[in-house]
Amino acid sequence: MLDPRLFRSAALSSAGLGMTITFFGSFGLFYVNASLLQYGRGFSVLQAGLGVIPLTVPLLVGTRYVPGLIRSIGIPATLSAAFALTSAGLLGLSYASTMAYPVYAAGLFVIGLGIMLAAPCLTAQIASALPVERAGIAGGLQSATRELGSALGVAVVGTILTAGFTHHLPADLGRHAPLPRTVQEALTLAPADHTAITEAFIHGADTALRAAALVVLLAGALVVAGARRAQRTAPR
Repeated sequence: MLDPRLFRSAALSSAGLGMTITFFGSFGLFYVNASLLQYGRGFSVLQAGLGVIPLTVPLLVGTRYVPGLIRSIGIPATLSAAFALTSAGLLGLSYASTMAYPVYAAGLFVIGLGIMLAAPCLTAQIASALPVERAGIAGGLQSATRELGSALGVAVVGTILTAGFTHHLPADLGRHAPLPRTVQEALTLAPADHTAITEAFIHGADTALRAAALVVLLAGALVVAGARRAQRTAPR
C-alpha cells in the first residue's frame, strides 16, 4: 500500500525518521519514568502519576505557538532545537535520579519542550510532502512511524535497563538461576538487599536514558540534515 519510491522525497523520509525518533525518546522515557520515581524516590503510584505533569505543561500551553515559530526560523532550526532539547532532557534525567525532585521535574519539562516543537513540525512536514489525494497515505505513515518509534523505544531502553540492572545486582543474586530481571523478583528473593537492588535499578535506568539521549541526538542530526536538503531542493 505504501510505494517505497515516495521516500525519495527528502522531506518525507526525514520527517518519517524524525517522527520515529521523537516517539522513540518519549516512549523510552515512559517505560522507565514511573518505576524510576517509585523505586528511586519512593513515590507512590499516585505520586508517580502526578510527578510526570511537568512533561505535559509545554504540550498543553506552548503547542499553539509552534506554527509561528516555524514561520519565523524555519523547519530545520525548529527541529534542531527540538532534538537538542529532548536529548538534553533525557541526559539530564539520567543524572537527576537521586537529586531533588524540582531538578528531575526540570528535565521532564525540557523533554516536553522538545516534543512540543517536534511533533507538530513533523506532522506538517509529512502532510505537505504528499499531494492532497494521498492524504490518507500521509496519515497512515505518520501513525506507522509513531508506532515503530514507540515499540523501538520500549525495546531498546528496556533491554539496556535490564542488562544494567542485572549486571549491578548484589553478588548472591547475580549467581541465582534464573537471574531476576525485575525489582520485584529480586526483592522477593532477597528482601534484605532492598537498597542494593534499587540502586542497581537506578543505575540501569540511568544508563538506558543516556543511550536514548545519544540515539535521539545522532538520529536527530540526520533528520535536520534531511530537512535542510528538502528545503534546498524545494521548488521556488
